[in-house]
Amino acid sequence: MNGVRNGILVAVFLLLIGFTVDEGRAHAIVPEESTFFATAFIDEGSTYNTVSDGDLWPSAWSNDDNLYLANGDGWGWTNQGWSDIAFNRITSGHPDNGNLVGNRVSAGFGPLWNQSTCGDGSAKYNRKPTGLTSRGGTLWLAVQDLNRCPGAKFYGPSFNDAPNATILKSTDKGATWTWNATSPMFPNSVFTTVFFLDWGKDGVDNDPNSNWDDYIYAYGTDYNWRDSFNNSVPDPTKLYLARILATDNVQDLSKWQFWTGGLNGGAQSWSGYGNVAARQPVLQDDRRIYPAVTAGFPSGHIRDMTPISQGSVTYNRALNRYIYLSWTEYTFEFYEAPAPWGPWKRFLSKDFGTYSSPWTLSKNGGYTTVMPSKYISTDGKRMWFNANTFEGPVNNYRFSLRRLFVTPHNTALAPNNARNDVSNLAVTGDDKTPIAGASFHQGNPWALNDGVKNVNADDWNGEAKSQSYWGYTWSRPYNLNKVVYTTGASFPDGGYFSGGLKVQVLQNFQWVDAGGLSVSPDYPYNGTAAPYKTYTFKFNDTWGDGVRIIGNAGGAEKFTAISELEVYYANSAGTTILDPFDGPLNGSWTWSAPLAGPAYSFVAGKFRMTLPGSGTYDNWDFIDQSPKLMRTDMGGGDWTIETRLNLASYSAGSDFHAGLAVRFGTNNYFLWGNLQGNGLELSRSGFPALAAVTSYAGTEVSLRMRKLGSQYYADYRQNPGDAWVSAGSVNYPSVAPLSVGLMAKSWAAVPLTADFDSFTLTK
Repeated sequence: MNGVRNGILVAVFLLLIGFTVDEGRAHAIVPEESTFFATAFIDEGSTYNTVSDGDLWPSAWSNDDNLYLANGDGWGWTNQGWSDIAFNRITSGHPDNGNLVGNRVSAGFGPLWNQSTCGDGSAKYNRKPTGLTSRGGTLWLAVQDLNRCPGAKFYGPSFNDAPNATILKSTDKGATWTWNATSPMFPNSVFTTVFFLDWGKDGVDNDPNSNWDDYIYAYGTDYNWRDSFNNSVPDPTKLYLARILATDNVQDLSKWQFWTGGLNGGAQSWSGYGNVAARQPVLQDDRRIYPAVTAGFPSGHIRDMTPISQGSVTYNRALNRYIYLSWTEYTFEFYEAPAPWGPWKRFLSKDFGTYSSPWTLSKNGGYTTVMPSKYISTDGKRMWFNANTFEGPVNNYRFSLRRLFVTPHNTALAPNNARNDVSNLAVTGDDKTPIAGASFHQGNPWALNDGVKNVNADDWNGEAKSQSYWGYTWSRPYNLNKVVYTTGASFPDGGYFSGGLKVQVLQNFQWVDAGGLSVSPDYPYNGTAAPYKTYTFKFNDTWGDGVRIIGNAGGAEKFTAISELEVYYANSAGTTILDPFDGPLNGSWTWSAPLAGPAYSFVAGKFRMTLPGSGTYDNWDFIDQSPKLMRTDMGGGDWTIETRLNLASYSAGSDFHAGLAVRFGTNNYFLWGNLQGNGLELSRSGFPALAAVTSYAGTEVSLRMRKLGSQYYADYRQNPGDAWVSAGSVNYPSVAPLSVGLMAKSWAAVPLTADFDSFTLTK
């Protein structure tokens, strides 16, 4: 993709996935949603897997212009044998070109503080690198003890507690390391997952507007590097911050100060030197990810996770923003802030579904999301980051990179697009970015705007989510009034909206319901909405830099499906013409009675059409003698016509047909209405029935015809407040309609009085 799609940067936005906080968790704190980025988008899977081996990969861009990285459990950048910890150097190349070149520098170094053993006699802990920084050419590496004892997947002891950490120092670019061998800097599970703020190259003069970068900043979590799946220690929900003057000894805890200013950023407040007990979090996120799951969720797989994990915090100088990349087993959780201490706000939650959803080579998440500042684009809008996984067929157990694309929100922009019936903003909009309320199950977000309407995308992820949505965000606002949704495949356990389906637009970072909403045809809220059926949503003219359809997720597995989502600011959307038939006829109507006898009148607010019983007034492919009331202002796009018909006088079973009419040419009409007083039928002149309701006993019926492209739909309802019922539809692309209106015809000498209570044209 190379950051460009149809000549436009594929960027981004935040989609804040609808994960919920358990109401039973008292006083849960959830960070605010960001208002900094207009769009945010990441690759569905790793796009550049380097020839390396290992995971974690904390990195630092040093003063020799090389990127240094540490890895756990692997041979590192060059295969010189496995080690629980290795140190590496990238000397040339760029991920944009897929040509990184490097080598392993050292391996097997550092302390292991906890010497206890597992039940099988093997070492209980091994060394894991968590953070790396460079200042003045000196490298500082944070290393923790992490449990490695074997046991049940997810719920065994391994990876579920980290009791100690310390800082290592190298003055020869990682060839040798020194540390305080007496005791760990951070014991007792306090601040034991440490990763440094990546200021940029060697951390010097990267913020010219402040003295902030006179310090080295270190972020840390307590207890574990991510959610403790077996709950052997409390799950980390808080991210802490410490600072050390770059000229001080980073290995001396008495030189460290810890943030005490709370979660709202603002004026700086720091502890006394060495007082780790006084620390307060700069970020707290008490959400639980995948708190409730469906029967289809894989048995025994992890769920109900916290989102604060070992990742990276990187300064994006071009955007003057600090970006924290975190993760859970199935999601990425990204935050941004204007200062190292916040306030931190969420700007992207990206769901990949469970491992067995499945993850594939093109769709996968991962852990230890590390963003090297060296690989941020000049404009700051494209960033490469690492994420590791080895689940299913995916082997990203190496320095494994993908891209994050962003565009900052620009408050100076206003919507200025003109009406255009064919300009699909899902294709033409600036930095259009597909969004979903959960995962793109098949890993195909661009299926939403590729023009192919018979390929499925859905958001099944095994989560018992209440709502589902599909949409787009853009880097600028647009005028909008129409969305066209084509459903995905049919499924027995979901794939449809079960209720509450509506359109929302994103205005000032708030999702707002679109007013005057109508949908054609009516959405059925069950499995018959699929497969690959098209529903057109029209609404009052509005604007937004995002749009989505949102509703209740359907079926036992709580998911929806989609094939295409189009967005327009159409000429034909939202104009409704109502004639209440109070009389007289206005100039839009033309009354036609080819034979003498039929007449019209206005009776009690109704248009009455009368056929005497003295002759026949037929319409067929060789004759046109029926009376009609027609108009030509429906336009060349989609439209809907409605009326309410009452048979005021008729003989049941006699040969007549009355209702809504569409004229295509001489002796070529659609007629949808009451047939012989005991049924409803859609017919075309000279052809058998196109759709029918074979038994309809009432004298009154509301009739509706809808044109969507070349498809014509016939709907009815017995009472005005009832839901519309579809009788069927027909595709007729051969000829464009010339006029619409009302018709009554007979093919025997039978009297008929038909009253039409109003006529509505929506176009």
